[in-house]
Amino acid sequence: MSLTTSTITLNDGRAMPALGLGTFQNDACEQVVYDAIKAGYRHIDTAFIYRTEEAVGNAVERAISDGIVARSDLWITTKVWPTYHDRVPQSVDKSLALLKTDYIDLLLVHWPVALNGDPNDDYSFLPKREDGEIDITEGDDWISFYKQLETEQKTGRVKSIGVSNVSSVYLERLLEHASVIPAVNQFENHPLLPQKDQIEANLKQGIQITAYSPLGSGQGVINLHENPTIVELAEKYNTSTASILINWHICQGRSVIPKTANSLRVVSNAVKVEISAQDLAKIDAISAEHGTHRTVPFHLFKKDCLGYPV
Repeated sequence: MSLTTSTITLNDGRAMPALGLGTFQNDACEQVVYDAIKAGYRHIDTAFIYRTEEAVGNAVERAISDGIVARSDLWITTKVWPTYHDRVPQSVDKSLALLKTDYIDLLLVHWPVALNGDPNDDYSFLPKREDGEIDITEGDDWISFYKQLETEQKTGRVKSIGVSNVSSVYLERLLEHASVIPAVNQFENHPLLPQKDQIEANLKQGIQITAYSPLGSGQGVINLHENPTIVELAEKYNTSTASILINWHICQGRSVIPKTANSLRVVSNAVKVEISAQDLAKIDAISAEHGTHRTVPFHLFKKDCLGYPV
């Protein structure tokens, strides 16, 4: 059985494939995306700042040309980087051109912050002030940033909109001004960073969760693939440790976007496993034993933008 047929219904009524392929830092992106589509994946997650949109677009174009899928079969998620906070249409223009498509299925605010980027540098990442600090705009108007996504949705170039890395505190502020409730909030989520309170806050508002870094991999992070509980369950269900970590999300109604540069793992990551409630609880308990660990340097912008303790 495959996870590629599982879907999650968003608050705008659209059905999003629950399993997606993450494309961050993937030099083999084009081939892996093509192989993933061939293997049944229908959800591809990218972002302008990843510089993988062109590779995704090439792979999608090839898959359509080869008769594997139609564009309407696919769900493409991309994100607007904070340096484009005041020029979202320009970011969408660039993404559409790179992706070789005339619409984006899900567009996200990548981080809840507004940065003073260099308009002559498309990929201005973390602009700095003279004192070396991140150059956050005066007023840091990320609410207006999100509302530009609302405007883009009205044009038809964007089907669904949402946010990424937004804490419950920031979400509460956003909902005071938003005309469209985000369909999705994408943030780091795995057994070493379960974020139950953040998940509950979003679901209460009808906002679905997409988990990135679901395998908990990253420099300085405890290796979940070696965790005794995960290893034991992989043996019990006759599957891989990655499959257990991915299905932990799917079994609890979350979408998940594991990344890999290995086409064989693309296939193994899509294996469906019906994990029992008792075993899900065992996975939930891992952070209580080992503490919380993250892969994302959340302090880059603002200490509280993800609502995590410093």
